[in-house]
Amino acid sequence: MNDAQNNKFDIILSTDPTRLFRNPKLSAKLKKLCEIGAIQIMTLNGTINTLQGNVDIFSLYAWIVEQESTNLSERIKYGKKKHLLEKQS
Repeated sequence: MNDAQNNKFDIILSTDPTRLFRNPKLSAKLKKLCEIGAIQIMTLNGTINTLQGNVDIFSLYAWIVEQESTNLSERIKYGKKKHLLEKQS
């Protein structure tokens, strides 16, 4: 974040939006940097390309990724509990 704020680079290239939105606080900071024009963000799959001005969908993708991460965590916990219960039977 410090390097972005200090203009040490001007674009972030990511393979997928999920790589960018794992941390909601960091996502908000990235969005703000895009809005003020400090950096640009592009994903290889074309979902996000702030060079084309689609900063608005940034928050939507961040929310979707956060929800999916929560769901995945719950599924993993459920699977582990189920496995333990099956071992005890």
